[in-house]
Amino acid sequence: MHTHHKGIVTHWTQPLTGGKYIRVFVWEDSKSLENAAWDDDARKYHEKKDAHLHGRCDAQWYWNNEGRRLSGKKFGDIHLVQGAIGSGLVAHELQHLTVSWIGFRNWNLEIDNERIALFMEKITKRFWIEFYKRFK
Repeated sequence: MHTHHKGIVTHWTQPLTGGKYIRVFVWEDSKSLENAAWDDDARKYHEKKDAHLHGRCDAQWYWNNEGRRLSGKKFGDIHLVQGAIGSGLVAHELQHLTVSWIGFRNWNLEIDNERIALFMEKITKRFWIEFYKRFK
């Protein structure tokens, strides 16, 4: 998905750690996001629930024979619908990002508990700082 899709209100690049980053996209409505982002699995799930897509997190690392791989510095994208943005939706999508990051970094939930909490704190703070620069 690229920044030229119709319906993007704003977007920004948000640093993670180790030189990696995510891109955050804010969409004007669910329909714009759905048209740009839905895959067949998401469509089937939301059709069953008679629901609309309000957010999405796509991580872009994968497994191969040598282990975890990431091409380039971009770790993924987060997509949010402007009218649905609130603490719950943001926490939900950032949690998806965190789970992907835990897998990518091969962190252990018990051993790396504090590291995970600090990562979540950092990305949450960075998100809201950037969000409020654009939506006061």
